[in-house]
Amino acid sequence: MDIIFYIINTLVSILMVVVPLFLIVAYVTYSERKIIGFMQSRMGPTRVGPSGLLQPIADVLKLVSKEIIIPTNANKGIFLTAPMLMLVPSLLVWAVIPLSEFFIISNINAGLLFI
Repeated sequence: MDIIFYIINTLVSILMVVVPLFLIVAYVTYSERKIIGFMQSRMGPTRVGPSGLLQPIADVLKLVSKEIIIPTNANKGIFLTAPMLMLVPSLLVWAVIPLSEFFIISNINAGLLFI
């Protein structure tokens, strides 16, 4: 029973860091598009939702629904796993940063060296 609690606690901790991080990135991209649109005297994203606020969600759905085209001479396994292999280390950095006194994902002694 303790192992199940530990796994659920770890997954919830990871989701509490990753989900806000992805949302922040999505809406920073949205605000960048709005600012660039203003600088170029155009509206920016306005088609999805009120004032284009759902544009990041539409972008994710478009990205997920795209066809994966693998080059003929490429190794299929490496080609598909390379983006994940690059994303995981950048997200692991957040695991050693204590976000509050009680919310620490991994408590390692060499946390500063890890970053």
